[in-house]
Amino acid sequence: MSSITPFRPGITSAGKPDFGQAIGGIEPLRCDSAAAGSGKSLPAQRSRTLVYRAYLTGHTSARSVKVSFFERDRCAGGGVRGEVTRFSRASRKRMLDRIHQVRRDAALPQFVTLTFPDFFPTQDDAKRLLDNLFKRWKRRWPKVSAIWRMEVKDRKSGSNKGQVAPHFHLLVWGGIDMAQASRDWFEVNGKSDYAHLKHGTDGQALESWKGAVFYCAKYCAKKDEGAQTDGRIWGIHNRAAFPADREPRTILCTVREACRFRRLVRHYVRACTGRRKCGPLTLYTSNPERWMAAALEPSETNTP
Repeated sequence: MSSITPFRPGITSAGKPDFGQAIGGIEPLRCDSAAAGSGKSLPAQRSRTLVYRAYLTGHTSARSVKVSFFERDRCAGGGVRGEVTRFSRASRKRMLDRIHQVRRDAALPQFVTLTFPDFFPTQDDAKRLLDNLFKRWKRRWPKVSAIWRMEVKDRKSGSNKGQVAPHFHLLVWGGIDMAQASRDWFEVNGKSDYAHLKHGTDGQALESWKGAVFYCAKYCAKKDEGAQTDGRIWGIHNRAAFPADREPRTILCTVREACRFRRLVRHYVRACTGRRKCGPLTLYTSNPERWMAAALEPSETNTP
């Protein structure tokens, strides 16, 4: 096997790596050798051609770096997703990716919990009521956006104690009046129990991004306790106003450099947590540019 030519980012006038462009004259590698002269970047069928390239994608205005191997099994694309019955690892990963794509210059979110009165609806009806609440919020606060997560747990008190009931956790950007939000949620639920006006909505403003990650890990990204869910379990309200980094910087690199990035992440996670395994290919960090530069630095000791 021939040696793999290192792929370097461009250099700006200030001497810093420019992750928006690349130098070296490397053409994008085709997944299929038969498609070399057709101008197609992806084949209609899976190819047996080995691929020695990968992509590093950094949300440099946010907090994540991702490495993608452009390999044979990824060329054909994914399939149709099946029926949602639980909060899977892939769904949890997609939600965490969205949260860490929030721009660093965005205001800190509010953490809001929405519960139902003693007589609660089904999961489908609960999401319909949440959609009605979001419609009110969009009319009242057009710039407000949120990530919501439905959690299903056993009731701890009340006449329906022990029964499985849904409730919602939200990270809200844009600022809402909690008193007005409580009234909206109370009215959406039919004004059936006035105790629900006081206890049905709980919210607090987060003081740091570390606090936002803490609440996300403890509540929003918490794994299911075994109860079956019907349909979607999380989503985004008002995507147009969601403060995400919509222009990530992607550079083409070799598999050797992508593996170097994985090794650096694995050593970092092991030093911080003691875990010896590091499966995901996405790193959540406050300095994605530094990690991208470290993965692309030529080093004799780090070369696989």
